[in-house]
Amino acid sequence: MDDCSVAVLIDESARRWNEELIDGIFSQEEAALIKKNPLSRRVSEDVLIWPYTRRMGSTHAKQAIGSSKKKRR
Repeated sequence: MDDCSVAVLIDESARRWNEELIDGIFSQEEAALIKKNPLSRRVSEDVLIWPYTRRMGSTHAKQAIGSSKKKRR
């Protein structure tokens, strides 16, 4: 599971969480939190929103949020 991504937790044909898989992997509390997150109905390519830096301070968070807002416009 070390090289898996969130995509394996999604039933692509129905665009829903694969609840059975999630319940089998995560604790009850974690599974509930995951399944509360809505999935987009449209399929889109992944986009890097928060580039990795060693110094994750508030300045970097503000830059990432600003970058994300610009891409959505």
